[in-house]
Amino acid sequence: MFQNMAPEKRTSWQLSAAFLVGMLSVGIPFWLMPYNKLNVPDALYGAGLIVVFILALSLRAFGLATFSRTLHVLAASVPAAVMVRIVVEGVMDPTKHNLWPLVIIISTMVGYVAVAPGVILGQLIYRWRGVHREDKTR
Repeated sequence: MFQNMAPEKRTSWQLSAAFLVGMLSVGIPFWLMPYNKLNVPDALYGAGLIVVFILALSLRAFGLATFSRTLHVLAASVPAAVMVRIVVEGVMDPTKHNLWPLVIIISTMVGYVAVAPGVILGQLIYRWRGVHREDKTR
């Protein structure tokens, strides 16, 4: 179905899907947490960050997106999930999230810490696969 699509569009579609999956995997547990138990970055740790790590690793290992695009797009899925909660709760009670800029900065750092090892490992796998693919063709 997507084989006749231009590589840029295929990459955009795959990165967008990975961003959405990453945002939901981090966001759903974060959104369901009661406000009085919310403590960033501790509230972000869990299976959602593992999913984001695996998405970064697989996108890069299979060469579906460049190193930098994978790194930045998937790292942005973590603060995006946090921002959704801030916006929704900010509309209901504007005094609730008075430190939101700090929360976004912290969640962005958590996103990069979770995604960077996955992208680096994916890059190593991608290069290793390329070397062995060339050996098989000779």
